[in-house]
Amino acid sequence: MHRTTTHGLASEALTPLDGLLGLVILGLPVAAPFALLVGTAALAARALRAAGRPRALLTPGTLLLAAGTSLAGAATAVVAGWFSSGFLVLRPDKFCQASATGGSRLVTHPVFPVSGRCVSPDFPTGTELVPGWVNPAVLAGLLLAVAAVGGALGRRRTRRRDARPTSEDSPERHRIVERIS
Repeated sequence: MHRTTTHGLASEALTPLDGLLGLVILGLPVAAPFALLVGTAALAARALRAAGRPRALLTPGTLLLAAGTSLAGAATAVVAGWFSSGFLVLRPDKFCQASATGGSRLVTHPVFPVSGRCVSPDFPTGTELVPGWVNPAVLAGLLLAVAAVGGALGRRRTRRRDARPTSEDSPERHRIVERIS
């Protein structure tokens, strides 16, 4: 890639993939909390409609909605980690100098595990800026989403099996019973 320098900061020429990544990075902080809010409200509405009928909540649609809401929760936790670690700050080279950590540069890891550390030559391991709850929340959201999708697939299979005629309901059995009677 072609490297250029802008205001003393090294940057690389952008590719179309960088543009898509930029849209995701800029859109996720708005979309993830909104999706979490909408999904939680939809799940609450379904729970109120199914009051007194707990099996009504175990439909494949409700489980898929729970999976989507869990993914939105995990994405919201990632965004919280990004904000606290300085990943979304416009000038990350100045972030550590402005914070009380005493580090001279910011080292980020924007995907799981979310991490942002201010490091310096005197303190190479750095000070972690991401709150301790972020990565467990991301992992819990991902695991809950996988479990909900598995439950939805299992419920769908069960409903299909229950919808098939049993041997007692088969047309052939009815003909035999009519001949005997």
